Amino acid sequence: MSSVQSSGQGLPVAYTGRAAGAACKVPAAYTGRRPCRLGRRACRGRAASAVSDTGPAAGAACKAPPRTPGTPRALPARCRLLGAFPLHPLHRPGISAYNLRQNNDQTPQGLQTRPGTLKELFNVAYYQWCRFGMDIPVFREAAEAPFMTRYTGGKVQSRDAVLALNLRGGGGFEIWQYTSRETAFPAHAAMLGDTGIFAARIKTDDPAAAHRFLTDSGAAVLGVPAAGPDGQMSFYVRDPYGNIFQIVRSDEWYQRKGHPTGGPCGALIGVSDIDKSLSLYRDVLGYDKVLYDESGQFADWSSLNGGGGKFRRVLLTASRPPQGPFAPVFGSSQIELVQSLERTPQAIFADRFWGDAGFIHLCFDVQGMDSLKEKLELNGFPFTVDTGSTFDMGEASGRFSYIEDPDGTLIEFVETRKVPIMKKWNWYLDLSKRPQGKPLSGMVLNALGFGRVKGGCDSVRN
Repeated sequence: MSSVQSSGQGLPVAYTGRAAGAACKVPAAYTGRRPCRLGRRACRGRAASAVSDTGPAAGAACKAPPRTPGTPRALPARCRLLGAFPLHPLHRPGISAYNLRQNNDQTPQGLQTRPGTLKELFNVAYYQWCRFGMDIPVFREAAEAPFMTRYTGGKVQSRDAVLALNLRGGGGFEIWQYTSRETAFPAHAAMLGDTGIFAARIKTDDPAAAHRFLTDSGAAVLGVPAAGPDGQMSFYVRDPYGNIFQIVRSDEWYQRKGHPTGGPCGALIGVSDIDKSLSLYRDVLGYDKVLYDESGQFADWSSLNGGGGKFRRVLLTASRPPQGPFAPVFGSSQIELVQSLERTPQAIFADRFWGDAGFIHLCFDVQGMDSLKEKLELNGFPFTVDTGSTFDMGEASGRFSYIEDPDGTLIEFVETRKVPIMKKWNWYLDLSKRPQGKPLSGMVLNALGFGRVKGGCDSVRN
């Protein structure tokens, strides 16, 4: 799996009680109507139109209490793009991981975001899971990060993490928080064109329906669907911690019916020099197909901070279809590189640690870590972190490594060895000897659905 990490910003989140947890439930096929989402008992006698997950219209049962002064404001969260984009391994899908074969095929799996206290971690998890249908928890783990001291002030930091999937398709979300320090936030809100991961791409088969659903559920929707340079409609959403998600249309699905959105399918990354960045993303990581390369001002960015400026933007995807164990779910992914043509960009993670608020890294699920290491070194992108052997992540295990893109944005590669399929039956999948590029059977992939959260988001807490 691979992922992009992001962090939250400590705004009140409406997922704190059983009634509030039930509010996260959505119908199998969203029709644009606004059902009561507080559960049968809480909804009795209430008008459906008065119920909302968050915001001024939210019912009293949905409102979270104010944050206790002195507590960390946000936890780290990590969104994995499973199948073709970020999270741990290197395939070619969303925000969680890519699967890298010996021939250097990659598939992103997910995104990574970051909040502050344990309670806030789950608040962020509820938000992402409920809003984006990430209702299949894969693992939860509390541990230290001894290999990351290069990016954590020279000290070993501890954290708690939760990873979940949407089996309709796309990558996964890994949301995590520091438990050893307070989360640091950027001094100023990131502007479009600043270097680093600015937004995660989330797939949908119907942007208009997804926009209605997210608006009706109380999400902070930024503007209306608008066409990009390729003519495809998309729009943006901001989570309670300030992380930006771009909802983009996709025809590639593992399951055709279900939640209005799928999982991660790429990222929007700010760079200082697109031509220099292409030497990594296109020439080494295999995003070799240019879907567009345009310069100017763009109406579809008018709702974003700094979006009214002049930019060069290049949308990349891989010409080869995704391969690897989870490729049928992950699907393909896209990376959009954005360069400001009017100002010198600031680094989104300047003077902060890996794991602080925001999208921490882009992660790929890979197979063939040694050959990938050799290829990256030959092209001037050596590993800055490498566990070197199997690293136990609690319910999962594997090997992970990091590189920096030309602007210092972190990219993680994860070669998964063990992953839980059905923990209550002690069913764990050993991928260490699996032929490279071979996908898992539909039976095994569908079995992940047995871990789907029952009874609403509140059951995740239990």
